[in-house]
Amino acid sequence: MKNIYLIFLVVQFGSLESYSQITLVPDNQFEQELIDQNIDSDGVLNGQVFTSDIENLNDLTLYYNISDLTGLQDFFNLKTSQ
Repeated sequence: MKNIYLIFLVVQFGSLESYSQITLVPDNQFEQELIDQNIDSDGVLNGQVFTSDIENLNDLTLYYNISDLTGLQDFFNLKTSQ
């Protein structure tokens, strides 16, 4: 019985990790751009976005004067950016 419970805990915590992964976006203008384009799903200017919101994005157009592109490294499928 203890082994089954332990396996359940490992499976539960493993699945929570994949859903809670975040990417830090310290530049408020950069994050606001993501919010305005409905990319940042929580819609809150909090210095982070869910990695799942950005990892499959193919293109990104930036309008604001952004000074820090920290977080861009997690846009894994980004092909074009303006």
